[in-house]
Amino acid sequence: MLESPLTQRPLVASVRKLMPKLMWTNSGISNANTSGRARWAAGMAVGGWLLCMSATALAQDNDAYANEQTRGAVPMWTGYHLKSVPGWSIGLEPYAGLGVLSAGDGSRGHALAGGISRLRISYFEMGAGLEVSDLALVEWKQIGGFVGVFLPMVNWVDIDAAVGLAQRSYLNGDDRYGLGGLDLKTSTLTFRLGFSDRVIDERFGLTLGASLLFDADLKHKTATWAYQEPNMLPVVGQTQVGGYTTALVATLGFDVAFRRSH
Repeated sequence: MLESPLTQRPLVASVRKLMPKLMWTNSGISNANTSGRARWAAGMAVGGWLLCMSATALAQDNDAYANEQTRGAVPMWTGYHLKSVPGWSIGLEPYAGLGVLSAGDGSRGHALAGGISRLRISYFEMGAGLEVSDLALVEWKQIGGFVGVFLPMVNWVDIDAAVGLAQRSYLNGDDRYGLGGLDLKTSTLTFRLGFSDRVIDERFGLTLGASLLFDADLKHKTATWAYQEPNMLPVVGQTQVGGYTTALVATLGFDVAFRRSH
C-alpha cells in the first residue's frame, strides 16, 4: 500500500509501531484491573501527543520550504547561466601588463599601466580610461571613453566587452626631434575583452581579473629626427608612429553596488 509523506516521518512511524501495543492493551481492557486502565489511558495520551508533534513538525517544514522558495534559496536551475538581476554599480579598475606596438617600422614590446572608471547599469556599461606606456623608442599616453556590455554569470567568471574612442599622444623627449622632442597625436579605436570575478560580493566589492586589449590608431604619422657629431655630416632619419597595439593585462577592481546582482 502506498504511504503518504506524512506517514513516512520518524515521529509518525514511532506512533505506528506503538499502535499495535495500544490495541492489544485495549483488547484486554475488560479483564484488566484499574492499573491496566491507567496504562491504557497513558498510552493513548502519548500517542495523541506524538501525532500532534508530527503534525507541527510537518507544518514547520512546509513553512521553511516556502520561505526558501520565496528568498530564492532553492535554485530553479544549476550550471552556468546569466544572472537574472544584474543590478548596477560604479567602480574603478586599475590594470597593468605587457603589450606589443606594431607600426610601419617594426614591432616593439611595451610595459603599460592604466585604469578605467565605469558605470554599470543592468547588462550595459560606460566609462572613461587613462593609459601610459614605458619608453621603447616612443612612449604613449592615452585618454578616452567607451561603452560596452557586461555579462554577470552564475558559477563562472563575469565577462565584459567594450569599444571606445581615445586620443593617443606619442612622446619622446630626445633633442634629435627638435625643441620639445617628439609629440604626435592621433585618434585611436579601442577594444577590450575582460574576464573577472567579484571575490568580495558585498556592497563594497573587490574584483580580480584579466583583460585583452586591442587598439588601432586611425592615422599613422612620421616624425623626422637629426643629429650631428663634431666634424661629421648630419645624420637624418624618421620614426613612424601609429599602428596596432595588442596587450594582456591583469586587473584589480573596486566598486560600489547600489543594487546588487543575483
